[in-house]
Amino acid sequence: LCFFDFHHDICFASGNFILPLLFNSFRSVTITYWEHAIRLLGKDVCIQLMKDLLDVLKKKDAKRSVEFLQEQFRMFLKMTANH
Repeated sequence: LCFFDFHHDICFASGNFILPLLFNSFRSVTITYWEHAIRLLGKDVCIQLMKDLLDVLKKKDAKRSVEFLQEQFRMFLKMTANH
């Protein structure tokens, strides 16, 4: 649940009032995603991924932030295809 809250808070901090509502509408899917990621990667790796995301966002580099998220999605899709 803390993984969902972390990402929801990022959506809220964006200043876009629609984004947190949209994110919240996918709450159960997102929680399932993180549960699966934690089982496959371990909680320490997932926590590090959140820290890495926060570091990227703090730099306020939109292009790099998008690239980072795309890399994470590709990694997860590749990983889940094997399980």
